[in-house]
Amino acid sequence: MTTRSDEMFEDQQRKTSDTLRAACATPSSTLRTVPVTFTPPKYGGSNVDADAWLAHFRRYVGYRQLPVDEAVAMFPLFLKDTAFDWYETLAGEVKNNWEAFMDASGLMC
Repeated sequence: MTTRSDEMFEDQQRKTSDTLRAACATPSSTLRTVPVTFTPPKYGGSNVDADAWLAHFRRYVGYRQLPVDEAVAMFPLFLKDTAFDWYETLAGEVKNNWEAFMDASGLMC
C-alpha cells in the first residue's frame, strides 16, 4: 500500500533526478564523486543530532561542489519518516530557498 508521503517522496525524487541529470549532462560540470560511505544517511527526525547531521550534509554538498539550488533540490532525498513529513508541510518558497529553509527549520546555517 502506497501512502501519500511515499507518493510525494517519489515525485520529489523524480524532479530532483531530472534536475541532477541535466546538471551532470553539462560538459563543464565539476561535480566530484564521493565514496558511498561519506554520503549522509537518511535523517528521520529522531535519535540523531539534527545540527550534526546537517553539518555532514553541508560538508557532502561542499565537497561535491554542488550549486545551492542543486543542494536544495537534493535535500529531501536524504529525509525519511517524520523529518520528511515535516519537510512536506513547508511552503514552496521555503523549500526552494536555503536561507529561508534554515530560518524555518531552526537549524544552524
